[in-house]
Amino acid sequence: MIKELLYKWFGLSCRSCEILERELDRVNREKEILLNRLLEPKEVKSAPVITEETPKPISLGRRHIPAIVRQQMMEQNDRRTLELMQKHKKELTESKNIEVTKEVEELEKELGVEDASKVG
Repeated sequence: MIKELLYKWFGLSCRSCEILERELDRVNREKEILLNRLLEPKEVKSAPVITEETPKPISLGRRHIPAIVRQQMMEQNDRRTLELMQKHKKELTESKNIEVTKEVEELEKELGVEDASKVG
């Protein structure tokens, strides 16, 4: 008690009082800055524009496909598969024909047999 009176009368301050005063000043500055920001905003942000759209139902996948649509899809898939198989078969036969033709020409050269179309 006496210590407090001496500090107060003679303008002395203790270490804890200095710390408290600094903290109080810091808090007051922060409070003032926050109030200024709230009362005088620098930038006015516009509200986001909301467009009115009809909500779409959430799709959980195709659970039910009508029979006729399913049949058409399967037929289309089958036609595409058939086309691919025929194309692949055609490519294989062409490559085999080319290989066979080359082999025949090589054998003719080895044997010295002339091509029948050239002799004519």
